[in-house]
Amino acid sequence: MAISGKTAAITGGIGDAIFAIPVMRGLGVTRLYVKENYYEDGTSMYTALKPLLETQGIECLPTKGGLDFEVYEDGLQFDYDLDMWRHQRGRGRDHIMFSMLIYFKRFHRTWKLPWLTGIPVSAGKFSLFFLTWRWRENSKVDWRKVRASVPPPVYFIGLAEDHQLFESEAGPIEWKPTKDLLEMAQLIAGCRALYTNQSVALVIAQGLGKEYWCAFKPTKTNTMLNTPNEHNLNNVKEYER
Repeated sequence: MAISGKTAAITGGIGDAIFAIPVMRGLGVTRLYVKENYYEDGTSMYTALKPLLETQGIECLPTKGGLDFEVYEDGLQFDYDLDMWRHQRGRGRDHIMFSMLIYFKRFHRTWKLPWLTGIPVSAGKFSLFFLTWRWRENSKVDWRKVRASVPPPVYFIGLAEDHQLFESEAGPIEWKPTKDLLEMAQLIAGCRALYTNQSVALVIAQGLGKEYWCAFKPTKTNTMLNTPNEHNLNNVKEYER
């Protein structure tokens, strides 16, 4: 039985913090310090993450410390440094969540099951797109063809600059801005399917057990679950049917 009331800290990407939820539950963590990084438009990653984490029973607090500063803020106390999973062997090959669970000795056979719970659903017969600049080296996915293969209505979620990127590659699409990741999770929870590359939207879709189609970074497998709801857009046949 997990001991309640533990505190953890993490400086990794916002997706890592969501992947870490099962580990935190296993360790009895109820409070997480998150490094206060910012997106290109000035949006705070901490502010975006906080509402989603707190629906999962984890208090979310900001810190300016972390790996870039070698130490956390003076006086910051916590029980677990969640960045330590990066010392796990095979972390570039194994799924990130698998590596976390193994490193912190909390692995369980049902680790691939959905782990985001209690998300209010914005239901509707729509599909979602989310495309970022990152993790796209050597990708041959034709987003215009992917977009054309999906019946309407379709919407884009993500930052304004990500929306511009997608329209430059795939053509016009209505943008549904979200103020935080909880709002994004509500849309993903209610959609028919998500079409994305490696991103926080992918993490949320995996956490919800939603149908998703992902342009995984070629040669990388550390975000692949290989579950029935997962489709690899690098396989052209997946979307040209």
